[in-house]
Amino acid sequence: MITQLTLNILYSGFTLGTDRGNGLFAFGLFDDFGGYKTYELLIFVLIGMGGGLLGALLNEHNRQAALFRKEYVNTNMKRFIELLLITSVITFISFLFPLVEHLHCQAH
Repeated sequence: MITQLTLNILYSGFTLGTDRGNGLFAFGLFDDFGGYKTYELLIFVLIGMGGGLLGALLNEHNRQAALFRKEYVNTNMKRFIELLLITSVITFISFLFPLVEHLHCQAH
């Protein structure tokens, strides 16, 4: 909501009090939109349930990781090694994914 307000202020020429109401993404005007059907809303309910379940799974994984770190990563040297390991893995993945995508695009 703050992002939308900031962007609307910036794009409106700094005139406060006006909100065009087009949100962050404008997909055009839909004059013939008659609303959603009941069965179409079920899809959004399922997406919401899936997101909730994935969020709960992430919370449980985070809890397990915190318990593991509390028990095994308890010295400054182990914390530093953990920091280096995580940073190295993220850097490697950040380098590898665009490279693989670039090679994949060249193959087609």
